[in-house]
Amino acid sequence: MRFLFILVINCAPLIALAQRVTNVRAEQQGHDLVISYALEADGPVNVDLFVSADQGRNWQGPLSNCSGDVGKNVVAGASKRILWAVLQDRELAGDGIRFKVVAKKTLTKPWLNPDLSYGSVTDIDGNTYATIQIGKQVWLAENLRTTRYQDGSSIPNEKDAAAWTQLNSGAWCNYDNKPSHDVTYGKLYNWFAVADRGGLCPQGWHVPTDAEWQQLELALGMASSEVGGTGWRIGAESVGGKMKTTTLWTIPNADATNTSGFSSLPSGSRSWKDGVFSSLGEQGQWWSNSVNPDYNRLPWNRTLGKLGLWRSYAIETMGYCVRCVRD
Repeated sequence: MRFLFILVINCAPLIALAQRVTNVRAEQQGHDLVISYALEADGPVNVDLFVSADQGRNWQGPLSNCSGDVGKNVVAGASKRILWAVLQDRELAGDGIRFKVVAKKTLTKPWLNPDLSYGSVTDIDGNTYATIQIGKQVWLAENLRTTRYQDGSSIPNEKDAAAWTQLNSGAWCNYDNKPSHDVTYGKLYNWFAVADRGGLCPQGWHVPTDAEWQQLELALGMASSEVGGTGWRIGAESVGGKMKTTTLWTIPNADATNTSGFSSLPSGSRSWKDGVFSSLGEQGQWWSNSVNPDYNRLPWNRTLGKLGLWRSYAIETMGYCVRCVRD
C-alpha cells in the first residue's frame, strides 16, 4: 500500500539549551514512515515526533505509535531513526503534511510526571504549557496564565475584593494577588472570562465542557453510573489520585500518583461572596464551559481535594483556575 500524501519536511534545526536536531529526512518503508535525523546533545534527552496537517499552523503530538530513537533518554548521534506506524494514526495523514522532531531536556517543572512524554502549546501572551494526551483527549498539564483573550483584547486584573464580587464581565487575579504564584499555580478567572466570545484558551483549544470533563473521568476509570452525579462520587478518589501531583499538597496526599500526567495542583480559589482567597495547598478548582439548566444555569466546575474529584456548579464570580482541551 502506498500513501497518497506529500511529505513536507521541517528541516530547520531546533535549538534548546544544549541539544540540536538537524538533517531531518523521511522515506516510506512499507506501511510505515522512517524519519532519520542527527542529534547533538550533552546528555540523554527526550525526543518526540509531531505532525501538522495544516501547513504548520497547528501540531499534533507527540505521536505515540513510534519506535526507535524516540521517547526518553535518547543519546546524541548522526544516524538516529524513528519508525512511525502511520496506519495507527491514519487520521493524521493527508496531502502535504509537515512534521518536526523535537528534543528536550528532562522536565524542569517538578509537578509534571517525569515518566511521561509531554507536548506543548503557547498562548497569545507567549506562555508555554505542557500538554498531555489522556484517552482520546489532549489537555493542558498546567493551569492557564493568559492576560488576553485569543482575539487580542485584555482581561482585567481585579485585585480589590469588593470589586471582584460585583463583576459581570471577565477578570483574573493571582492567589492572594501575588505574582509569585503565577508560574506554578496559574491565574484564577471568573466564569465571565470563560464565557467571553474573545476565547480564553490558545488557538485550537477551548475551555472543556462538563461532558468533556466527564470524558476525562471515564478515561481514568470512573464508572459510567457515577460520572453524572454531583458531589464526591464513588471512585472519584482513585480518579483524583491519578490527576494529582505528588508535590505541593499540604493535606494528606497518599493517593496521588499523577499517572495520567494531568498534574493538578492545589491552586485554591477566590470567593464570590467577599473576594477572599482560600484553600491554596488543599484544593484545586477548575471551570467548565457548561451550565446546569436545572439550577439557575450556573456553570459546572470541578474540585480536586482530599476525597477525590467533586462535581458541582458555582456562582459566576467565583475565582477558579482553567484547564484547556484541544479542539
